[in-house]
Amino acid sequence: MNIESARRIMREKIEQTYEDSCSVYEQKDVFDEKTKVKKGKRVATLEDEPCRLSFSRLEAGEKADPASAPSQTAKLFISPDIDIKTGCVLEIKHKGRIYEYERSGQPAVYSSHQEIVLQLRERWS
Repeated sequence: MNIESARRIMREKIEQTYEDSCSVYEQKDVFDEKTKVKKGKRVATLEDEPCRLSFSRLEAGEKADPASAPSQTAKLFISPDIDIKTGCVLEIKHKGRIYEYERSGQPAVYSSHQEIVLQLRERWS
């Protein structure tokens, strides 16, 4: 087995774990023919792409600060062929629920998948 075959098999195995779906939206200026004004509009650039949403728990901050609470980090596993721009909103369907996130930092891209740390988004600003 050569390296390319091994990578293809690894990618297939990882993609078998994708039980969620992701849609990506950008805020774009769209010209309104009626008003003759450009308006910002939420536009889908990707819809229902298979993915996996994973959560990890970060422990509370330093022990000296009892007020700091534990937090949770969300990470998206998705095809390495997809380019998700900074500032996009990601709508992820996970276990019957819909979550809205934005990308936080640069994705870690591998030959089999990419991992993107997400930040929960309350609503469009």
